Amino acid sequence: MKKNFRNDKIIDKQSFELLKSGVKICKKTFFDTIEYEIPYEHLGNKKTVTSSVNHGTLFVAFFFLVVGLLYSFGNSAAPFFFFTGSIIMGAFAFASRKKVITIACFGNTNIVLFYRNSNEMEIRELADTLIDSANQFLLNKHSKIDRNLPIENQLNSIQFLLEREIIDEAKFEELKNQLFGKENKSIGYSK
Repeated sequence: MKKNFRNDKIIDKQSFELLKSGVKICKKTFFDTIEYEIPYEHLGNKKTVTSSVNHGTLFVAFFFLVVGLLYSFGNSAAPFFFFTGSIIMGAFAFASRKKVITIACFGNTNIVLFYRNSNEMEIRELADTLIDSANQFLLNKHSKIDRNLPIENQLNSIQFLLEREIIDEAKFEELKNQLFGKENKSIGYSK
């Protein structure tokens, strides 16, 4: 499995490195560089895909339209200038939509991945890889049953996996039965 990934947006550059127990993120801009790690325990297992219009540019387009309408009552070339500006700014607002995939994290920092139409599938796969790595780590860490250890802690661990939707109800019951030393045999007649 690939361990290093990149995600760039014009001047913002991000790199991701999958570690044994978390993900290391390095963000670089013209002015600063920040490097930090997010433990897999803090990484959520849901992603949100959004595409939003640049509201500031859209506001300027609307402003140009209103001013153009006000000047249209007079005999000047100003309405043409403002209407043209409004069309250009409106087109730019939609062309420069902010497209991101966000993976929620427990804590103050979310993972934000930028995408374009040309690399959307690649970035979706990156998000899935980050989530899958975290889920696999947590599954390996919390699903091991050792009947020599305290039962309550282990029950809390498999409950954690169920709450995070890493395992389903059937797997939870299977692990719980292993923990309590019960066999997974049905009682009664089989069809």
